[in-house]
Formats: sequence, C-alpha cells, structure tokens
Amino acid sequence: PPASPTPIPVAAPAPHALPLQGSQAWCISAAGVDHPVAQLLQRWGCAVAPCTSSTALAHTSPAAQLLVVDGAHSTPDAIAALLQPLTKPPAVIWLSTAQGDAASQQALQRGWSVLPLPARPAALRALVGQLLLRQR
Repeated sequence: PPASPTPIPVAAPAPHALPLQGSQAWCISAAGVDHPVAQLLQRWGCAVAPCTSSTALAHTSPAAQLLVVDGAHSTPDAIAALLQPLTKPPAVIWLSTAQGDAASQQALQRGWSVLPLPARPAALRALVGQLLLRQR
C-alpha cells in the first residue's frame, strides 16, 4: 500500500487577543463602569474607570486614551472644561439618545465622535479602533 502522507503539524491557535488590551478609558455616566458601553470596552480588554472631575482626570495614571460620555449626564461645555487642564486630552466618544440634538452637534463641532444609544457593538469597536490608531 502507498505510504500515507506525513501529517503537517498545525500550530495551536493563539489565545484570542483582546483588541483593546492595554488601553484605558474614562466613563462619565450615571452607571459609571456599569454602563453597557463601558462593559463592552472592558470585555474587549480596555481598563475603564469612572470619572467625575478634572482633578480625577489629572491625577489618574496612566492617562486614558478615550473618554466615553453619556450625553444624558453631561454637556459638551462641561466636558470641555474637564479636559482643558490636560496636556494630552483623550479622544471623546459622545453617546446620545437623540439623533441630531444640539449637544451632539456641539460635540461634533469640537471634533468629538458621536454614537447613538444604544451603541451597536460593531460600530463602537470600529470607532474605538480608529481613535486609538490616531493616537499612536
């Protein structure tokens, strides 16, 4: 009988790398780190911390690359004031339940990203990936 071919060794699949491993985000919302978006970021390997003041932002180490804001719990002016003392402010993701509302328009004018709530996981993941790449 013909010799059977020698099996080619197959490398074991690498453990699934978490796409946001090593990144840090601050989250401003009533739910804090329990916000659904914060939970998604954590599931993807991002460290998420609640944030309520510029003092907290300035003294948090390492500095976050992302700031996720539930628009129902803040205003663009308040967030801008929080970020002003920072030498390297994080990328801002403004979450809004009302499409095209004044606060979302102000956020866009400030150069922030706006996502509708509830945020679709694929859209959030793509946006976060783009924002993190820009900061590197």
